[in-house]
Amino acid sequence: MQVFFEKYYYLLSYASSYSVLVPLLAGLFLMVKFGYKSEVFRGVLLYVAFIAAVEASGILSIVLGTDNNIWISHVYVPLEYVLVTAIYYRSFAQKKIRAGMIGVGILFLLFCLAESLWGAGVQSLNSYSRVMESTLLIALALLYLFVLYKDLNYIYLAQDPLFVLSCGVMVYFAGTAMAYGMFNKALAISDNMARVCLSITYILNISFNCLLVVVQRKAVSA
Repeated sequence: MQVFFEKYYYLLSYASSYSVLVPLLAGLFLMVKFGYKSEVFRGVLLYVAFIAAVEASGILSIVLGTDNNIWISHVYVPLEYVLVTAIYYRSFAQKKIRAGMIGVGILFLLFCLAESLWGAGVQSLNSYSRVMESTLLIALALLYLFVLYKDLNYIYLAQDPLFVLSCGVMVYFAGTAMAYGMFNKALAISDNMARVCLSITYILNISFNCLLVVVQRKAVSA
C-alpha cells in the first residue's frame, strides 16, 4: 500500500483532474460538427465546462502554493447540483415534479450554506452536503428511470442520453458519497486513510468523465 501512495497516488490524482479534458474536447468537437440545438447536449456541455473550470482552479491553487483549497468543494457541490438537475428538469412534463425539484433544490442550497457557515466550515470538507447531494441526485436518476419505464413503448433506451446519464449518476454518486462520507474520519486516523477515500473518487471521476462523452454523443443525435 505504501508503494501505491509513493508512486501511483499522485499520478491517479493528475489523471482524475485532466480526464475532464476528454468530455470537454469531445463536446467541443460535437458542437462544431453537429451544432448545439439539443437542450440535453447544451446542459451536459455546460456541466463539463464547469467541472473543467473547477479542476483548473484546484490545479492553480496548488501551483500558487495555497495551504488549503477545500473551500472549492463548498462552491462546487451546490453548483454541480443545480447544473445536473437543470439537465433533467425539462425532461419531466409533470408540473408537480418540476415544482418539487425547485423546492428540493432551494432546501439543499440552504443546507449547503448552513454547513459551510455553521457546520464543517470552509476549511473542512463538506461531507454532509456531498452525501446529501449524492442521495438527491440518485433519487432524481431513479425518478427519471421510473418515468421512462412507463413509456418504454415510445423510447429506445440505447438512444436516450439521459438513460445513460442516469446509470452513470447512480454509480458515480453512490461511490463518491461513501468515500466523502468517510473522508473526515479517515483523515483523523491518518493521511493515508484519507488518500484511500480520495483514490476511490479519482477512479470514479475518470470513469464518469468518459461516460459523459457517450452522453454527449447520444444527445446530439437523439
